Amino acid sequence: MTDIQILTIAIAIVFPVVAVLYSNHRISDLRDVVSARINDLRDSVNQRLDDRVGDLKETINARFDKMEIKMDTKMDALTEHLEMRFKLHELEHHGKKPQ
Repeated sequence: MTDIQILTIAIAIVFPVVAVLYSNHRISDLRDVVSARINDLRDSVNQRLDDRVGDLKETINARFDKMEIKMDTKMDALTEHLEMRFKLHELEHHGKKPQ
């Protein structure tokens, strides 16, 4: 085998190995960059969702408070109405005077 043939074989073996190693290094760099970007995006989305959930909780609590006030008002009116009807019933059917 001549020196040129040995050199050609060496180049044919060494060059692809170097190319694979360089490519692997670039893929690792890309993986790190993409991983960092995904983590940033995940953190951003989580923060936005946490903010929205907090806003929704406040809205829901405010609406439930309003509903509770309305229900208390209606319940008080119903109680008064039933008490009046009961007193009227006693007066009409039992001859008792309201106190």
